[in-house]
Amino acid sequence: MTMISAGCTSLSTDRDVIVETKPSSSPDGITPTIAMEIFRDLVEKLKLISQDPIRDSRTPDFLEYTAQTSKTDSTNQLKLSLLIDKNNIEFICEVYGTNKDVVRAEKAAALITQALNERGVKYKIHRTHDSIFWGA
Repeated sequence: MTMISAGCTSLSTDRDVIVETKPSSSPDGITPTIAMEIFRDLVEKLKLISQDPIRDSRTPDFLEYTAQTSKTDSTNQLKLSLLIDKNNIEFICEVYGTNKDVVRAEKAAALITQALNERGVKYKIHRTHDSIFWGA
């Protein structure tokens, strides 16, 4: 088991840093418009390629924006997503790589939290990674 638990940090997998806040109807929340401004500013600053917004008629209260690096080299990839629904606003900074590669996602999340701090918005930060084992 030592090899498995120690080795997980060196195996490549999706690794996310998620900055979560509440819509403006909540105290210390932000409007979807301001969230989109923060997202667009970050996309421009990091020179990411933005995708068209994703809307699904089955979930009219949900909106997703994504942007990512143009390089196909997975060691330099960064994907940024903005998810908005009536209860949450999430900025997801995702990389594919090892534990040391998550630094790129953390730097992007730091820019997001800086923008939220400037606006007096409360937020939570979560870190996740895909399981490398089926059924785990």
